[in-house]
Amino acid sequence: RLHRILHLGPILALCFVTYSPSTIQAGRLVVLDLVLALLCLVITGYLALNFSLLYDDRMSLDPGSLSHLEIAMGVILIALLLEASRRAMGNWLGALVVLFLIYAYAGPHMTGVLEHSGFSFTEIIDFTIFTFDGIFTVPLAVASSYIIMFLIFGAFVVESGANRFYTELAQALVGSAAGGAGKIALISSALVGSITGNATANVAITGPVTIPMMKRAGFESHVAGAIEAAASKGGHILPPVMAGIVFLMSEISGISYWQICLASAIPASLYFLSAGFQVHFYATRHGIGGEPGAVMDMQSAWHLLVQGWQHFLPFISIIAFLATGYSPIWAALWSLPVVVLSSWFQKETRMGIRHIGRALDRSVMTVRVVTLAVALAGIIISVVFYTGLGSTLTSVLRDLAGTSLFVALLLAGLFCLLLGLSCTVIAAYILTAVLIVPTVMTLGIPAMAAHLFTVYLASVATITPPVGSTFFVAAGLADAPPFRTGWAALRMASAAFVVPFFFVYHPELLLIGSWTETLLAGVLAVTMVFSLALAIEGWFRGPLDVWKRVLLGAAGLLMVSNAAIHLVLGLGLFVVGLIWHLMSVKRSGPDYA
Repeated sequence: RLHRILHLGPILALCFVTYSPSTIQAGRLVVLDLVLALLCLVITGYLALNFSLLYDDRMSLDPGSLSHLEIAMGVILIALLLEASRRAMGNWLGALVVLFLIYAYAGPHMTGVLEHSGFSFTEIIDFTIFTFDGIFTVPLAVASSYIIMFLIFGAFVVESGANRFYTELAQALVGSAAGGAGKIALISSALVGSITGNATANVAITGPVTIPMMKRAGFESHVAGAIEAAASKGGHILPPVMAGIVFLMSEISGISYWQICLASAIPASLYFLSAGFQVHFYATRHGIGGEPGAVMDMQSAWHLLVQGWQHFLPFISIIAFLATGYSPIWAALWSLPVVVLSSWFQKETRMGIRHIGRALDRSVMTVRVVTLAVALAGIIISVVFYTGLGSTLTSVLRDLAGTSLFVALLLAGLFCLLLGLSCTVIAAYILTAVLIVPTVMTLGIPAMAAHLFTVYLASVATITPPVGSTFFVAAGLADAPPFRTGWAALRMASAAFVVPFFFVYHPELLLIGSWTETLLAGVLAVTMVFSLALAIEGWFRGPLDVWKRVLLGAAGLLMVSNAAIHLVLGLGLFVVGLIWHLMSVKRSGPDYA
């Protein structure tokens, strides 16, 4: 537990010397930034030096034992977190934290279901700072151990040149297919995203290569940015890192890390398959062929694999360590030397001291936002716990939904999306795991499905206008209008809205059940996303008219349900719509399939 304090202090101080709006000129800090950074170290240093007295020997919820100095330090630490959050992430998360703190104080003045006994100012400082139910609760513990280790691992893999290898391999495999450049973006971003777990960083790493490639192939600028944003967003749901959410989920739900990785792999693959369908249909509709000069050459692909097979060794190492019983922390730690050693197989990718330093710098820069998010989320969690707000919201949601699982999921999904728009994905997941997941589980949904449902809906916010950071970065690289890029990204990522509903109704997709049931659920899921992709893009060997698109869209949505009548009707509409279209279509141009 002391480790949480020692982690927070330096990271918070680093935020003030790197996220600094008070600079006179680039790279020059003013005294205020240094003073705030020093305050972070002094306060967390005091907490660490007096750890036993403040946390072990003192009864929690005994604010009378806090000195005036300690209360002042608690207030300043919260203020520092709020200011650092404002600099790094904007105003939304900080405003939400302040709102919850006001609610904790003003409970007696509230009416209806929100009323509670209330807490004094000192009591609020006490349970948010001087217990392990607030800032220093489980999310910060996970961020300071599991998440930071996998961020370091991901940074090492990127620095080893693996991202270039993945892009070249994808180009050799699908570069000559219809919309080949878009498919290259999907595959390379999926591979890089699986190790970075950060959508915005993923765009910054792969986008400078894939976006110009797509524009040269014929994709409109905003569509090129949208495809890259949608592909990079998939890193949040693709194991083994999943933006660190997988580790938080393991701690909160009690499900092992290994189980979560296995279960989430299938729906994540389904998401990328759906995006691939849409890219293909969009490309054939607009006559976009393969990457100029690209030829489907399995010999070239094999040559790349022979030359760069070592880039898969870190993944094999992680899986092997996990499979043999090592914890995720040790698996990531012992895999770091594997990354360095594998980079030495080729002269141009060899990692030296400078490369290792860059990788460590990249990982520390990334962990800043994660640390701020989980620390502030800890404040909200403590307010929810001490005020009983969680059980109150559970009752309200159940009253609104009644016995309807679908209505409950719609309300829960809306809540996840709204939180995702105002918080980071990690913070949004933590809050929904505390506020929403328990309610959804009372309706008979398995814990795995309930937690992954919130992850999917919260992560969509990274490409949702008006605040999604990922589509802004992609739009900048594509030199395209940001909002137009954002809406196009949502279109390409439409499966992210449907797949979570599907695996709630069909938990077999998450390996809950027999292999036969999982296989049948997988076939049904592929049919569903194929039908919806046809309806959205409106093209399959020719244009689909409005009524056929409506028919296929309805078919896809009906297949989400687990009711036999809905499944039969959905499959029937899909077959009728597809045959009707194929019988009536008139080929007017070459098919680039």
